[in-house]
Amino acid sequence: MICSEIRVDTKQSNIWLALTGSQHLLCFNPFIATQLNGKVTGLGYQDQCTYENGKVLYREAVDYVEGTKIKYKINYAEEKHNNFTCFEAIQQNGKTCFRLTIETDAYKNVPRPIWYFVAYFFLIPSYKKYLNAVVNGMKQYCETKKKVAINQYGKHRGFSA
Repeated sequence: MICSEIRVDTKQSNIWLALTGSQHLLCFNPFIATQLNGKVTGLGYQDQCTYENGKVLYREAVDYVEGTKIKYKINYAEEKHNNFTCFEAIQQNGKTCFRLTIETDAYKNVPRPIWYFVAYFFLIPSYKKYLNAVVNGMKQYCETKKKVAINQYGKHRGFSA
């Protein structure tokens, strides 16, 4: 599990609105070019997104706690591994935080002797770069109400053109 979290100067309910509004990923994810479907409706909600590089992503809400957490099962059109992404709006000690977590089995077929090398020098840094861009996008969107630009926090070799 790989995670990134940031403090956001807004109410927890504002983060929740950003997570569930119509075409919400276009507001805070700097790698998403298009998103099909509207407002998140709860458990079982499904949508389709296209990254800036043309990679297609299908999501289905598999865990949903109103006002706090949405966990999606992620499928990519051309890949056969399992990914889960969890978005959380957290209120702790009078502060509001946004947390994004990724669980993946993308590298399950990598032989164990080289797995740690692949994980620590490729997998984790790549996912952390993605997560940090998205949580910073959420912070910007919630605090300024301005949508993020494509690749605003730098290009990502897995999602940028």
